[in-house]
Amino acid sequence: MTHFCVVIPPIDLLLVTEVPSRIPSGPPLPSRAVLLIGGLALLCLVLLATLTFAVSNADAPSLALDAPPDPVAAARLDATTTRSPQRTEAGSDAVYAAEPNAIPTGVLTALEQASEEPIEVEFNRLLDAIQHGFGESSVQIEPTLRPYAARIAGRLNVRPVSFTVRVAAPDRALAQARARALGRLFDAMGVVSSRLSFTPRAGAPGLSAELA
Repeated sequence: MTHFCVVIPPIDLLLVTEVPSRIPSGPPLPSRAVLLIGGLALLCLVLLATLTFAVSNADAPSLALDAPPDPVAAARLDATTTRSPQRTEAGSDAVYAAEPNAIPTGVLTALEQASEEPIEVEFNRLLDAIQHGFGESSVQIEPTLRPYAARIAGRLNVRPVSFTVRVAAPDRALAQARARALGRLFDAMGVVSSRLSFTPRAGAPGLSAELA
């Protein structure tokens, strides 16, 4: 029997590959780029802190609204309201919002003819015309009467006389509102406040002026 022998050449069992000692990482970043990146990072941190602070304080107003009122502040508000009666009275005039009535022609004619009469006669003619304009529930001065009121104001400023104007209405509150309307009218005309005083009262509606 014949035997064959196969000879296998030696094979290197360990293959060693050389590993480079340094991995290239590209050129270094310039200093300007480093500063830019650092600045952006700092800006992001500042914005984050600002947003956090805003969110933490977002509920503060609602908590303040739910808090009980300060008794000292409430007392000051009450004192201010007490010291301002004129503002409260002026606001109450809004209840009487009726438009004034038209003035009859005969009343206007009598008022026009009173320009040569003594001042107390003309003044009472004017008040009679204003009463026609008031009607039942108005506190507004009829616009056509303002020139006549200006004429009376001129005479009051020339003559050193004073009048007491009596204002009567079925409701005392209505009489007070009409008295305030008359006061504002003559104040706007430049009449010295000491020349006129107004006395409101409950009674049959009417306006009259008497020498004080």
